[in-house]
Amino acid sequence: MGQKKIKGKCAALLKNVLKTLLPSALTDFARRIEYATRRKTFFLALNREGRRARALIRENVELVGDFSAALNEMFFDYPRTYPSELYINSYKKKNVALIKSASDNFSENVPILLCVVKNDFEKVKAQVDYHRRLGIKHFAYVDNISTDGVFEWLMGQDDVSLFRTDEKFNDLVKEAWRKQAADALGYGKWYLLLDPDEFFIYPGIEGKPLSEYIEFLESREIKSIPALMVDMYSKEGLFKSISGNFVKDYCFFDTDTYVHKRREGFHYTYNGPRWRLFKNDDMLMRPGLTKYPLIWLEKSTVMSTHKNHPTKLNFQTTGPAAFLLHYKFLPDEKSKYDEYAKGGIDSMAGREYRQMAKMCSLNPELSFYYKDSQKLDNSMDLMKINIIDKKFFKDFFAYSAR
Repeated sequence: MGQKKIKGKCAALLKNVLKTLLPSALTDFARRIEYATRRKTFFLALNREGRRARALIRENVELVGDFSAALNEMFFDYPRTYPSELYINSYKKKNVALIKSASDNFSENVPILLCVVKNDFEKVKAQVDYHRRLGIKHFAYVDNISTDGVFEWLMGQDDVSLFRTDEKFNDLVKEAWRKQAADALGYGKWYLLLDPDEFFIYPGIEGKPLSEYIEFLESREIKSIPALMVDMYSKEGLFKSISGNFVKDYCFFDTDTYVHKRREGFHYTYNGPRWRLFKNDDMLMRPGLTKYPLIWLEKSTVMSTHKNHPTKLNFQTTGPAAFLLHYKFLPDEKSKYDEYAKGGIDSMAGREYRQMAKMCSLNPELSFYYKDSQKLDNSMDLMKINIIDKKFFKDFFAYSAR
């Protein structure tokens, strides 16, 4: 066994021992100290990853100089997952082409919904319809060579700016695509960063419109909001339909299985129904469920999957202050996830897909629905989730009632 693998196993063993022996608060504190130490070493270019990242940024300073500080932070957060060259090389290619611009001029205080899509026709149509009702006036989609008709449908929507790229997907390259789209759409404005299976919501949204929510954020000088990804499910088994309307069918969620911690660099939320259903003795599955979808985007900002950089943007509330209704287990998607489990997608979630495929093959009748499932009748039901920032919403309700 190589020296690097031995060090990695020893470090993992030490972390497990400390986690067992120390109170959780002390463990979190120790993790933050470790993170801060490693980060300082990286930024001072005292380790290999730090030296390589600094050299890469220097070589491309004319291209990435406006957001080099945030890029440095992102390279530190993902040094072992993806090489830093992936992002810069993708951004350098300028391979995201603007196919058409939305036809109208839009208000600066209404967010642009920005999303990367590949073959999610039904979800994208439902997503556009839902967010139009919320007041979104400008949608921007980066299409990754879809073949199911979604590209052609988006072409026909007057309020959609449509981009396209044929580059191979992975999590980090996706963020370079979004950066290129933002370069074309402009900065110094609000963006709503979503995946096709995510619908933005917050308690009270029926009577307190998105423009008022943003006005409240601006009054508090909040520029980035952490949201909990709420896995939505039906009473039936996974990947099963009832009426054909997934928003209507997938109307249940967990309220007390989520765990939230302030982690190094961002709010970290995990567990939820996927943990409840897919964990076993071999692997404790803990999907990361925090995203920062609503953000006042500057040119100095770099977007990434579960946090934005610079990381100072990620701690402007004490916990989740919005939600993403997450429709992940819809009919006809099992084959896609089986392909992902076999390596059909270059993603940090590969291990999660392998575990899901294994458990579903052992029991095809698996269902998220259980005795404590909560039905979503209106947005205020989300206040029952155990980890939300209740003070944030108390202040928001008081602000909107003034």
